[in-house]
Amino acid sequence: MGSGIAAHFANAGLEVLLLDIVPPNLSDADKKDKKKRNGFSAGGLEKALKSRPAAFFHKDSARLISVGNTEDDLDKLKDCDLVIEAIIGRRWTPSRRSSRSSRRSSPITASSRPTRRASESRR
Repeated sequence: MGSGIAAHFANAGLEVLLLDIVPPNLSDADKKDKKKRNGFSAGGLEKALKSRPAAFFHKDSARLISVGNTEDDLDKLKDCDLVIEAIIGRRWTPSRRSSRSSRRSSPITASSRPTRRASESRR
């Protein structure tokens, strides 16, 4: 979800910081490796690059997206003009990550949660 949102903003020519959690269960050696710690956000970007229909109008727009994680890079949010937080879950409950990001973010912060499936919304 977050990588698709990031792709839309990159398509518009905006620089994007795509953050995700640090993957759980990393080995001690992997916990020191920045690429491994950014594995979820980097994987999301790769998924967006391969998606069909294409998430990017031009694949070179992906260069506008930098990846990171919410443990090492959360302080970078203070330099962002807009923060959009995609929260995974069935119920809307403020997450620990949500409260941490809102304290460090710009004046404009939007939170998002998955919407109901079309079949559920017709009932």
